[in-house]
Amino acid sequence: MKKILFWCLLLTTTISTSLSAQNEAAATKFGDAIVKSYFDNNCRFVFQQLHTSIISIEGGQSIPISSEMEALFCEDSPLRTDIAVSYELYQQNYTPQVLNAAQVEKEYPMWASHLKLQKGDFLYLGGRPNTAGIRLFKASDMARFLLRQVDGKWKIVAI
Repeated sequence: MKKILFWCLLLTTTISTSLSAQNEAAATKFGDAIVKSYFDNNCRFVFQQLHTSIISIEGGQSIPISSEMEALFCEDSPLRTDIAVSYELYQQNYTPQVLNAAQVEKEYPMWASHLKLQKGDFLYLGGRPNTAGIRLFKASDMARFLLRQVDGKWKIVAI
């Protein structure tokens, strides 16, 4: 009986770990697609990935999103305009990091306190250049967002 219980527990842990890794990979892929859309000048794609209400990562304010806000949102690119930028340069100079909810709570407790984190959330940190990298964003927080699955689709729930 103890062996059966042990194997059931081991199987459950293995499945849970596998699903978590799959979700992290999917969140990373989604975050990468958001960043790539900046370089493709596809602001509409980014805007369509915003949840109906966005939380400010640093301040905690909640901002309702409406279709009328798209023009304002797309008015200004997060990319530097004083140098030539490309997604290839981004890939060469940046290494995005993806943190799960537990890691966010540990590394950024002040943010976690107002982000209303849920199991399955991931913080995509894509705006930090490698040590000797070229800075392509106007500010490092331009490629930082909290991702969550909403109705089976990834959405940006905080920026």
